[in-house]
Amino acid sequence: MSNEPTNLCNVDIRDMRVKYKNGNETFTEEDLVSKEPIGQFKAWFEEACKTPQIFEPNAILLTPRQSNLRYIKL
Repeated sequence: MSNEPTNLCNVDIRDMRVKYKNGNETFTEEDLVSKEPIGQFKAWFEEACKTPQIFEPNAILLTPRQSNLRYIKL
């Protein structure tokens, strides 16, 4: 048995990528309120708390893999 990686298909997946945002819609470092993580989280959390469409701003979905979803409440 060989330890060489198996080529499953001859498809270049780079050609399958869909560009969802253009350059002026991309989130960049300049968009940060704070370069300090806690300050940035505070800004995001306060915005979420003020948004009526977000029913539980303290709920976080942690997905290390799709089959292992965990909801966490702050």
